[in-house]
Parts: sequence; structure tokens; C-alpha cells
Amino acid sequence: MKSAYQMKKTESKLSPALPKEFAAVNQRLTTLGDAVDQMLSTFQRSISTESSLDDVRREALKTHLELEGLREAYANTLGLEMVDPSEHPALMAVTDVRNQLGQLYFTYKTRYEAVRDTIKAVKAKVNPTIIEGLVNLQNLIKIEGSRIQDMLNSVPELGMTKAEWDELDDNDRRGLRKPGRSKAPIEAMLLSTERHLQDLVAQANMLSKGEIRTVEQAIKEIELSKRGRPHVSEVGKLDRKLVNLKKKLELTARTPSKMQDLKISRLQAQIEDVQLDIEAHDKKLEGAALYKRELEKLRALHRDLAVAEVTAKGKEQNSLLLAIMRNETAQLRVVDKIRDLEPEACITLTHKVNPGKTMDRIKRLRSNGRLKDSELEEVERMAKELNNYKFSRNRY
Repeated sequence: MKSAYQMKKTESKLSPALPKEFAAVNQRLTTLGDAVDQMLSTFQRSISTESSLDDVRREALKTHLELEGLREAYANTLGLEMVDPSEHPALMAVTDVRNQLGQLYFTYKTRYEAVRDTIKAVKAKVNPTIIEGLVNLQNLIKIEGSRIQDMLNSVPELGMTKAEWDELDDNDRRGLRKPGRSKAPIEAMLLSTERHLQDLVAQANMLSKGEIRTVEQAIKEIELSKRGRPHVSEVGKLDRKLVNLKKKLELTARTPSKMQDLKISRLQAQIEDVQLDIEAHDKKLEGAALYKRELEKLRALHRDLAVAEVTAKGKEQNSLLLAIMRNETAQLRVVDKIRDLEPEACITLTHKVNPGKTMDRIKRLRSNGRLKDSELEEVERMAKELNNYKFSRNRY
């Protein structure tokens, strides 16, 4: 049996310590928080807003869905199911430290935004000297935010163990972070979204005079507007996840690092699991559901082709434009099959969601001088088919 000393020593190897600056930053933010609370009590009436119960419930549903997405992203990044159970304690030890830093970041962010929003709301209504004091308070909070970000950069990334982190040099660690301005850590985003959802439920409770008390009650029988992008199914989300994982695998394979082999093996395991989930789902489909799945794949391909075409030139751009038009006419045929099997289905076609872009692509294909005669004839046939097709603007 291990002695207490040996257990403590083993634990120290697994667990990254909180940065030394943590306690001091936390104390300063607490003191600054008192000033923020005083500010809010002074200007509370000036920045109050009103919303209807329906608006609050719709916002609660949006926030609930956002929270589910964040939780899924967190679990995927942590990746406990992708590693041997013996590694779980080391991975969870990192989450303990990151959760405390995430809480600190959340505290900083809420106080910073409270001051920022107050300045915006009362700037034209109060003495400039008061605004100057608020700006000074905002700057002091911002300084603490920079220190918190430095602490986050000094601890292992989510999904890494302390041992893996210790093997990396400063350049490798910087390479793990996305370029550009640092974003809030996912731990803070989870806290913020959870708090926002709680506030919305409390607001719904007040507006409903106590009838709504839970998240489930707040979002029951509420639907978001169907204007905008077509609905993405759960398996469609898996499709997108698979594409992103494959892109990440390609990037990892091109970027040598001490952790490259480990990253590649984890990504390959994730890709395999997602592929198995997609295959299991698709095997069960039949009838109209089978064609709806095909339409969703065509829509996803359309999106990728359209994004790629923006930066393409010459022959590559020409090929992409043709591929986009063929994709849109393929959607017509699949929709016809769906309606034959399910006449009541309401489905929007990609080219009818934004007809201006479709017409622009046809115009460019006609005038670019690179098409063969047979391709020009094909473009004219597709243009006629697209323009004459009956459609509904309801999203499926």
C-alpha cells in the first residue's frame, strides 16, 4: 500500500497546480466586483429592458440548444471515451484546474461587460466625470482579464494530461492555440450560457406569474422561426463533425510536433466512431426518409462547393461553378422523389433560398468563355429547369 507521501507525490505528477497569480487576481476581481455592484445599483433603472413572455421563451430555447452544443463540444474535446480508462484521472485533474480558471474568467467577463454596457447606456445622460470613472473601472477589470488569459495559456489544454503538456516547448504550446484574438475558454462559455438560461427561466417565471419554473416548462411547445437556414438533423451534425475531424487530421499530419502521433491516433479513433454512428443511422432509413437524407447531403456539399468557389480562379472556379449548378438540379430531382412519397412535405431548395446567387453563377458561366459547347448547352438546360421549378419557402 502506498504511503500518504507517495500518494501525494503521484497526485502532484497528475495534477497541474493553479498558477501562483490565481489568488491575487481573484482577490482584485472581488474588490472590483464591489465597485461594479455599486455602479449597477446606481444605474439600474437606466439600463432596464422589457420583453414579452414569448420572446423570453424563444430565447430560452435558443440558449438551451446552445448549451447542449457546448456540452457536446466539451465532451468531444475532453475525449474520455477515446483513451484508456487508466488515463482518466490525469485528464480529469486538468479539468479541475481549468474549471477554476474558467470560473475566474466568467467573473471577469460578466463584470467587464456590465461596466461596458452601462457606459453605453448612460454616456449621453450623465456628467463626463462619471463616465471617466466608469472607463477607469473598465480598464482595471480588463487588466485582470489579460492576466487570466495568461494563466489559461500556462495550463494544459482540455483533453491533455499534465505529462503531455510538460513534454511541449513554448512553440508547441503556442501552436495549440488558434491564431488571432483569444476567445473565452469553453469552461467560461458553459458557465455563461448556463447562467443566461437560468436568468431567462427566472424572467419567464416572473412574466408568467409563477406558472413557469423550469427550463422544460419554459421551452415546452416553443418553436424557433423557420426562416433562414434549413433544418440540420442530428446525423447531419455528425456529417459536419466528420468533415471537421478529417480536416483537423490533415492539418495535424502536416504539422510535426512531439504530440503528433498521439493526436493522430485520437483523431482517427474519433473519426472511426463517428463513421460507425452515421452508417448505423443510414442503414435504418427507407422511403421518403432515405431521400431526405440524400437531400441533406446535397445541401452540405452545396455549402462546401460554394465556400470553395469564392477563392478559386480559372479552370478550378469554372469546375466548381458547374458542380454547384449540377448539385442544385440534383436537389430538384430528390425533392420530387420526396414529394411523390410524402406529398405534404414542405421543402426549400438551396437555389430558391438565395436565387440571386444562383442567377449570378449562371451569368458567369455563360460569359466566362471557358465552357465547351456541350457544357453551355447543359448550363442552359439547368437554368431553365431551376427557373421553372415550383417551390415552397417553408424550411424542411
